[in-house]
Amino acid sequence: MNQAVAATTLAAAWLGSLAGLRLGRALTVESGRRLLVATAWFAVLTLVIVLVGAVRRGRAPAEEPIRSGESGRSVGRRFSRIALLALAVGAVATAGAAVRTAWVVGGPAVRVATSGGEHGVTVRAELLVVGDPIGGASRDHRVPARLVWLEPVQARPHLGLRPHDARVATRERVLMASSAGLGDVEVGHRLVITGLLREPDPGSRAWLRSLGIGTELDVVEARVRGDPTILWRGANHVRRRTAEAAHAALSPAPASLLTGLTTGELRGQPETVASNVDRSGLRHLVAVSGSNVALVVGAVAAVILGLGGSRRLAWWACLAAVWWLVLVVRAEPSVVRAALMATLVLVALIVGRARDPVNVLAVAGTVALLVDPLLAGRLGFALSMTATGGVLIIGTRVAEWLPEVIPRSVGLLIGATVGAQTAVAPLLLAIGSSLHPAALFANLIAVPAAAVGGLVGGGVAVVASVDIGAGRVVAHAARPALWLVLWAAEWFASPAGREMSVMLVAGVMVATGVVRVRRVIGRRDHSATAGRGAMHLGALATATVVVVVAAALPLRGSGLPSQPVLVALDVGQGDAILLGDPEAGWMLVDGGAEEARVVDLLRRRGVARLSRVVATHADSDHVGGLPAVLDAMPVGSLTVGPRAEDADRLLAAATEHEVPVHRVHASDVFTHGRFGVEVLSPPATGLGTQRNDNSLVLRIDGDAGTPAVLLPGDAEVVAQQVLLDRVEPDVLDVDVMVVPHHGGNTSDPAFLAATSPDVAIISAGRDNSFGHPHPAVLAQLSRAEVRRTDQDGDIVVPLGPQEQ
Repeated sequence: MNQAVAATTLAAAWLGSLAGLRLGRALTVESGRRLLVATAWFAVLTLVIVLVGAVRRGRAPAEEPIRSGESGRSVGRRFSRIALLALAVGAVATAGAAVRTAWVVGGPAVRVATSGGEHGVTVRAELLVVGDPIGGASRDHRVPARLVWLEPVQARPHLGLRPHDARVATRERVLMASSAGLGDVEVGHRLVITGLLREPDPGSRAWLRSLGIGTELDVVEARVRGDPTILWRGANHVRRRTAEAAHAALSPAPASLLTGLTTGELRGQPETVASNVDRSGLRHLVAVSGSNVALVVGAVAAVILGLGGSRRLAWWACLAAVWWLVLVVRAEPSVVRAALMATLVLVALIVGRARDPVNVLAVAGTVALLVDPLLAGRLGFALSMTATGGVLIIGTRVAEWLPEVIPRSVGLLIGATVGAQTAVAPLLLAIGSSLHPAALFANLIAVPAAAVGGLVGGGVAVVASVDIGAGRVVAHAARPALWLVLWAAEWFASPAGREMSVMLVAGVMVATGVVRVRRVIGRRDHSATAGRGAMHLGALATATVVVVVAAALPLRGSGLPSQPVLVALDVGQGDAILLGDPEAGWMLVDGGAEEARVVDLLRRRGVARLSRVVATHADSDHVGGLPAVLDAMPVGSLTVGPRAEDADRLLAAATEHEVPVHRVHASDVFTHGRFGVEVLSPPATGLGTQRNDNSLVLRIDGDAGTPAVLLPGDAEVVAQQVLLDRVEPDVLDVDVMVVPHHGGNTSDPAFLAATSPDVAIISAGRDNSFGHPHPAVLAQLSRAEVRRTDQDGDIVVPLGPQEQ
């Protein structure tokens, strides 16, 4: 199969699957089944026509070269067969995706759940656990499972469920949840459960559907009906013992990194580490990915061949190891893609045929999409495919283009990094993610270190499965590699590291151009071969230094907003709100938990000076980043509430930098340019002992006709009820509100109703462990335009006069 045919088939499968995902929402399960049967017959007939035509010509259509002088009619027949093949594959992918989607959005379990409205339906069910807990460490009770049968407690005739046949057999997926946890339940366990079946809340519905999950099941009572099979018991044992050995030997950050590299287990990873790897472009390294499959194949082959085994035996052993790895690390999109590619290559080696890596990638992607069409809508699968394609196609060319003075191994690493980053850039931009040159340098440092850490982690998994103590000893050997990955993530996520990366990229680009020019000139004098290497290095160093110095000058902006504006910065699980005025500049209310993150976000927006910083209260997710802000740029003043003593680091930083500190309380008013800021809470004596109840609540008003803004910080029910009692109703009625406590279920519904904002901003971290925002709060804000930093990134709301 040549590359054109392979790419065409992959494109047909992908586009067909995407079309099926949309079509399936309009189909019933029965109509979807009929569509799949009809499409299957069409595909079989089409393939027969293609194969008959190919056999008559004596060769497979995928392998027929286009020869010079060949008649247009012959070429036309060949392209017709390729088009028919693509049409057949696309049709099957469309039908398969439509059927899967129809089951997810309208299967029997979904129909039962929706029959009870928003409250759901009480059911009994048997199900098979098919995934590990998802969410954060405090939500380990959220477990994906596949239904075996489902039985509503009360028969519902309008659903076709009569008392004597109310039990429905189905293979739909659900997300189990239990406030009491689910004990030692692992993948492969069969459970019989009584609980409440309901639709997911709107905030997570699309994400769960992309995973093939259409309902949630709140567990009331559960009992184990069957244990996992021997294969699942073995895989669970390896994961469990690897995590135990890693956490016994290492601190939380490197331990979570080691388990991520080895088994894909990321629960317990510190939020700071997760933020650093995201911002430095290393997310693909801290969990199992395709590169781990390559490491396993290489390690197994080396062991078998080293022990004197034959190559054929080594390839068979590698094939078994690849799919055992899939069981251990679970069928994540990148792992499935890599496992299919490895399988195709190993089978080709076993039968004695060579394979083009690009063809292998295309065929693996096509097979994956035909088996699981929902992968077409998964970002992880798209990133894995495009990154691998970038390495194979772009990376090799970049490596060839680099100067000869760079060692080949380093050149290949640079090429792979540049190729992968270039290929995924359009996808990342399309979903609103930021791109930064820091990712290139972070990957150059971290990729080799992660490979070493993964190899050691494989040893930990093997040894710890037998003896935890021995596995703990092996885990210590991974310390240097893990430290290097964590250091690269932290440095290239920091403002200094990111600024340096911009300078270095510019310097390297200019230096490489200089080297290329000098290479052309140097070819005219073959006797100067020995001196060209030194010349190249000198040119590279000189140009890099020149560009780094020159690039350092324009990195600072004026810091003045062009119009009145509010910006909710995406600082993860925390708050950081910028208020901009064209004359007064910027005021920052809170700064999130991570120092590097908030400083970097401010600099990216050209903020060079802050007129005022406000700390609503002393919780770390609000003031943790503010000391670094005071270190990084001039600040006119610091405003705090009555109970600010706990923010000792912030107050110490203000003293160090001689920043005036103003204490405010309810009824105080201050200005920021054209904005008036009224403090609504807490009173001078405070409200009890809870920090959240003593959070500053600010109302911000501009010129006539501009939106009114409410910033309630983390004020909870007590503070909200005091406000409802003590202030006029129109004071709380605003146009824009940052939802209290990151959308947590800690607000008084009467307070949310009184504010009645047109725009409700929720500042929360992606996949945070607190469950923010809560479905009940989202429901209460149904009339507002809800915007979330965990989904939208930075949120910008203009505060100029509103049009009438």
